Order: sequence, then C-alpha cells, then structure tokens
Amino acid sequence: MISMFSLHFHYLFSWKVIYVSLIMFLLSVICFLFFSRFYYDYDLLLYNSEYYLGEYYFESINYLKIVIVLYNMFLVINGLILNKYDLFLLIRRNRKQVIISKIITLLLGNIVLTVILYLLFLITGLYLTPYMEIDITSLALLGDLIIFGGAYLLTYILIYFYSKGTYSLLIIVVGYFISDITIEYYVLRSNVSNISKGINFVFMNIGYYQDTGYGLYYGKMWGIILIIILFLGIVILYEKNDIVN
Repeated sequence: MISMFSLHFHYLFSWKVIYVSLIMFLLSVICFLFFSRFYYDYDLLLYNSEYYLGEYYFESINYLKIVIVLYNMFLVINGLILNKYDLFLLIRRNRKQVIISKIITLLLGNIVLTVILYLLFLITGLYLTPYMEIDITSLALLGDLIIFGGAYLLTYILIYFYSKGTYSLLIIVVGYFISDITIEYYVLRSNVSNISKGINFVFMNIGYYQDTGYGLYYGKMWGIILIIILFLGIVILYEKNDIVN
C-alpha cells in the first residue's frame, strides 16, 4: 500500500503542480501583506487593534476559502482528468485499493495546502502588525478550513465520476459562491435564515457568528460526516462505473 501512495504522490504532485503551488503561495503572501495594513502607522494599528484585527481575519479567511475551493478543483483536474494512470494500476490492484489510496493522497495534499496557507496568514499578522493574536480559537479555525477543503475536494471527485464532464466541476464553484453570498456574518447562529441553513447543508461555508466566532455553521462533526458520505459515494461509483470513458 505504501508503494501505491508513493506512486500517487509522484503523479498527483508533479513539478507542474509544485510550481503552481509556489506561485499561489507567493500571491497569497502578497494578499496577506495587503490585508494586514502593516504599511499604516504603527500607533494607528495599535489604537484600533480590534477593528484592524477583525478586518484582517475577515478578508484573509474569505480569500483562503476561495483559494482552497479553486486549488482543489485544479488538483482534481490534474489528478483525475489529465492523469488517468489508474487504468494501468487496475491490472495489478483491485479498484477499491486504487481509488481509496488516491483519495487519501489528494486529501493529504489538501491538508498540507491549507496548513501552509494558514501559517502564512498567521505569521504575516504576528510579525508585521501589533494587533495579531493567536489563541485556541485561531487553531480551531484551521480544523474548519481543513474540513471545508476536504468536503469540496471530494464533492468535485464525486460530481466528476457521476457526470464524466469537466465543466460539471463548475457547478461546485457556483454552489460555493452562492453559499458565500447567502451566508450571514455577524449574527447569532439562531438568527441565521433558513435559506442560508439549507445551502450550507450541501455547500458548507465558514462564517462569523456573534456567539461563537468563525466556524462552519453545522460544526466540525457534520463536516466529518459529510466527508465520510462523499468518500463512500466515490468508492461505490468508481467500482461500478466504466472509468475508461
């Protein structure tokens, strides 16, 4: 099984993917620098620390969500559409082993991406601004982002295996932006509208709630359950469908 993971990493995270990732990290640092307002007067940032901290989090988290959603689509296109090396593996391995190891490899890639981006966000704020603070809430938010990215990654895979169309992946992107438009910030969780609740149930999102701060509306547990459901759905589709076409 270790050899399978090694093979998947070789194909899924080629130099092309690494170069794209490095460019994305560089652009992210530039964005975080801009969001931090570090170029403002130090005393101004310190005096209005609560305001600028809130702005930095709001802009950075929204940016992170968009990058994670789009980057995971890029991973799926590169790993499932452009690189169909699975066909050669099926000669020696059963389908379940192939797809499970491939999904886990992609999920690990999503985790690494999210952790690096989040560290860049934290480090930029810590070293360049007087208002940045790290507490248990900041660390808990990383878990929400990882679950958020994993759910969208698996949704991309499921939709592609079901439809066999590259453009079908855009449905997920559109669904995310609809979710982001309808999400309600700075309200109590109990006051969130039914429309926002319904859309968040399928296209999960991270919002800011007055009583709990940043997080997934339905919490980490529902996110993990959704990931498990998507994972099982992908394995079933992969085993039953013709993956050649």
